[in-house]
Amino acid sequence: MNDLRLQRIPFAGTAYALSIALRHTILRAQLGLHFSLPELQAEQDQIHLGAWVGHELIGCLVLAPVDLHTIRMRQVAVRADRQLLGVGTALVRYSEEVSREHFFDTLTLHARRTAVPFYQKLGYREDPQEFMEVGIPHIRMWLPLEN
Repeated sequence: MNDLRLQRIPFAGTAYALSIALRHTILRAQLGLHFSLPELQAEQDQIHLGAWVGHELIGCLVLAPVDLHTIRMRQVAVRADRQLLGVGTALVRYSEEVSREHFFDTLTLHARRTAVPFYQKLGYREDPQEFMEVGIPHIRMWLPLEN
């Protein structure tokens, strides 16, 4: 996708509202989940990234610091009509760059069981122990970051 633009999304504002709507549509609606005000307020200190084509937000993700060395990727969402076109890969790679810029050593995530092969292709390691989160199976995965 030559016209893909990756950039940070400021907390609050129009772009942030678009990212909430996209995350709700792709990740939460089918599970009957809705964002609560405390959940959204907790995102204030997190890093929000977006993938844009023109003025359309087609993908997003959130990076949440865990400690001084580890950051967690969460809420990765790509619009359904833009999946399998490299948008997710571009967003994840961009999140790795941003994480390195902030001097984190490890990027972790909780992958839905169905997304594990995607992250494996990108070099993420997995913990074989499956666990339930939001009512569906997940696997802990991580990538060491060389700074």
